Amino acid sequence: MSPPLNRPVVLHVAAVEFTASRLLQPQMSYLAGLGYEVRLACAPDGQDFAENLRPFQPVPLRFPRSLDPIAMATASRSLRRIVRELRPAVVHFHSPSAALPGRAALTLGRQRPAVVYTVHGFLHQTNEPSRTDRLIDRAERWLSRVTDALMFQSGEDYGHAVATGYKGRLVMLGNGVGEEWFTVPRPKVRTGPLRVAFVGRLTREKGMRELLAATGMLPDVRWTLIGDALASDRESMSGDVRRVAAASEGSIEALGMVDQGAVRAHLADADLLVLPSWREGVPRSVIEGMAMGLPVVATDIRGCRELVVPGVNGWLVPARNSNALANAVREAAASPRERLLEMGDAGRAMALKNNRERDVFNRIAETYRDLGVVP
Repeated sequence: MSPPLNRPVVLHVAAVEFTASRLLQPQMSYLAGLGYEVRLACAPDGQDFAENLRPFQPVPLRFPRSLDPIAMATASRSLRRIVRELRPAVVHFHSPSAALPGRAALTLGRQRPAVVYTVHGFLHQTNEPSRTDRLIDRAERWLSRVTDALMFQSGEDYGHAVATGYKGRLVMLGNGVGEEWFTVPRPKVRTGPLRVAFVGRLTREKGMRELLAATGMLPDVRWTLIGDALASDRESMSGDVRRVAAASEGSIEALGMVDQGAVRAHLADADLLVLPSWREGVPRSVIEGMAMGLPVVATDIRGCRELVVPGVNGWLVPARNSNALANAVREAAASPRERLLEMGDAGRAMALKNNRERDVFNRIAETYRDLGVVP
């Protein structure tokens, strides 16, 4: 596991393989193309890592997705060992469950690499915070002193960090999707039942309880649910989704995990995208739907309300409210299909302007250069 000569090593650290395989692989490939030696440490989903991650010689590293002090300490020791062996110029964290204990662990080293954290969404809430939220916020502010760059996908998270005195380099990164999402033909005016798609993990936090309740209130709508829960997810609702879909007489199709090409094909056959999450950073599934010209119903939470403008490209509804979710989908179903296409076009124009993956990657590379890490 010795590092190569002459090229700066960038070690990406995530909690689970799914994050790296589905979300980080294009970014890591881009950085490798610039001349960085890109490596990965995360928990594998099975015996072997996914094929698309093998060019980055992934190393098993198991940060728990719960506050288990023994597991966090074990993973932190493993991370310090990996850093000693690879001698990276940058350690780039992605998941809160890895970034909180992982950054603290690196403060113990004598020769610390540059530490970068992409905040995909703070673990804590910044509006009406609970006691736990306030404790995590204090921990994040302290860790910002030992983090060379914090890169924010959410403008709300970025604004909170600036306003409350987070240290280090604070970068407004944003989130985006690849050009392939913008090349799918524009949806057509259709007749018949409204077709609604969901893309995401099948967990309570993603709003699956509310979504399933809404399907029962709208028997004339056709639903396509794409995704599954991960083995490490708490409060999985995969079994509930399968049972409801099996009893729906074909109005609900639960597809499980599919590849990105299949996701695009199913979204191309939809009229509307829904995301009833309780917590998000800046959700990629919403950006994907917007890029493909779909109006969106999402919850009025951080991240979603940075993408969806009510009456322009979709609807915002309160989180954990199945009646409000059903009412928004009902309003979409009652709207002229031409109006839905207009809203989809508005969302696509917004995504083209603000949510292109290549712009996000350029900001990451610029941040590395500002830290003095140049291939």
